[in-house]
Amino acid sequence: MTRRWLTIAFAVSVALNLFFLGVAAARFWQHREWRTRRWGDPALNMAGGAAGPARPDGHRGPRRREPFPWLSQQEKEELRPKRQALVEARRDAEQVLVADPLDAAKLGSALETVRAQTARLQASVHERLIQHAQSMGLEERRKLADMSWGTPGERGRRPPRVPEGTH
Repeated sequence: MTRRWLTIAFAVSVALNLFFLGVAAARFWQHREWRTRRWGDPALNMAGGAAGPARPDGHRGPRRREPFPWLSQQEKEELRPKRQALVEARRDAEQVLVADPLDAAKLGSALETVRAQTARLQASVHERLIQHAQSMGLEERRKLADMSWGTPGERGRRPPRVPEGTH
């Protein structure tokens, strides 16, 4: 190859590397800004997904939008101790799970505590949902259902199923 073609190939290579580096930097920066805007209250964060390294607030996994946007700030404050108790129960269960040797009885007890704390928190949320739903009209309840219900990954709700013969 001639020196001219090598120079052109080198210039194209540098240009492509700079382009992809710029795209990667933009994606990183955009994702970082999006994450900082979207992080909700860590004590009420119902983060899911694969467990990652612990964040400074002690939670694992990615952060999601603020849960239960229909709750007032006072109601969220009332739920905070129950959520904290659930987080602590999960931490305790995790510590038992990674201990060597594994104490199956202790793990069973820790998981029972997680289950009980989960049920308490869920019952409290459901009580508040009933209270809110009673004061809402049909359209408001539909919006609440679209926002809070459904199978993860679905967009909105499916139309209600109409039993055969009732058309």
